[in-house]
Amino acid sequence: MRIFFRLSSVFQITALAVLFLVVFWSQTGYNHFFKDRRSHYPAQVFLAPATLVESSSFGFRNFLADVFWIQSVQYLIIEGLLKNSFMFQYLDIVTTLDPRFEYPYLFANLILPRKGSIDEARFLTDRGIEAIPSSWQIPFYLGVQYKVFSKDYEQALKYMNIAASKPGKPDYVDSLIASYTLRSGDQTSARELFDAIYKTTTNEFIKQSAKAWIQEIDHIGLIQSLVFGYKRLYGVYPQTIDDLITKKLIGKIPDDIKSFRFIINQETGMLTIE
Repeated sequence: MRIFFRLSSVFQITALAVLFLVVFWSQTGYNHFFKDRRSHYPAQVFLAPATLVESSSFGFRNFLADVFWIQSVQYLIIEGLLKNSFMFQYLDIVTTLDPRFEYPYLFANLILPRKGSIDEARFLTDRGIEAIPSSWQIPFYLGVQYKVFSKDYEQALKYMNIAASKPGKPDYVDSLIASYTLRSGDQTSARELFDAIYKTTTNEFIKQSAKAWIQEIDHIGLIQSLVFGYKRLYGVYPQTIDDLITKKLIGKIPDDIKSFRFIINQETGMLTIE
């Protein structure tokens, strides 16, 4: 038993020594990188893959996750938003070591799409949804980014619907789902969603917002019917909704939808909103 204890102690001491060498190497590398970043651009760095860091963690996963999390925040300031940066790799390491640490997933969804890496954000988000099934924020943040950076309403709605299924999500998640449904071109479903929100929410602000959206959808429906009417009269669909005014099919565009940028599909006549 004493031999086993000694071997165990030796292993723990060795593991600690290796761990602190890793931390020291990481910090030294970062300091050198920071200095190098000032002298020439772009800086060249190496970052071990998450699987290698995980297999070398010697049971200190949470500690190493904290170390790499701090370094990822530091790295963001220096290099993180550049196209070929190691931002994803840092966050991959952190969430591999500690999958239930929520902030790195939110951080990833705020940073990675901004640098053109929304697929990498989705990879981490899917990991976070599995690791922290109670979190509505993780899928919500990615859903918003799909709308903002990609105008991909199919993916935006996918992650918004996941967020809406989580406990504790705020009422405005449902409002955004309805809004994205409208922008995807499905006016009927969007109106039904806003109508359900209007009838069920106890939040007065959201209730009035839903009411305003219902009115806007009805006005969009009017414009849609006029687009089809234009086709019946002239044999082609209008290029823009301003053509409806030019041809005197409508006096003016209703004020509440005047700021919308409508796209008219020249094959089907269906309206979408950018």
